[in-house]
Amino acid sequence: MRKKKISILIVEDEAILGENYREGLTDIGYNILDVCNTGESAIKSAREKKPDIILMDIKLKNDMTGIEAYKEINRFMDVPVIYLTAYTDGKIRQEAESTAPVGFINKPVRIEDIHHAIQKGLFMHEL
Repeated sequence: MRKKKISILIVEDEAILGENYREGLTDIGYNILDVCNTGESAIKSAREKKPDIILMDIKLKNDMTGIEAYKEINRFMDVPVIYLTAYTDGKIRQEAESTAPVGFINKPVRIEDIHHAIQKGLFMHEL
């Protein structure tokens, strides 16, 4: 019996990074549902495509942050989130922590780091 591929929604404001994550994660067997660069598009995509996990940059294009987008997504579905960020500001980190993420990865990011965070995050979320 084949295992279902884990489906991921990537939300990253820098297009080149989003595509790098898509390519690297696809290469190691993940199903990338979408790569979004705004909170609004992430909410719409999550609602339509129902990912198993979300990789969410905290700083996004337009006014909505990744934290705000995840709060909205969390209102209609229970999906774990891993935040990606270049910012280590205490206030931002504290706000992100309030959403109970399954992980944080500081940029720059390696695909191996994302892979390990996904595996750990999905396990934690199941518990």
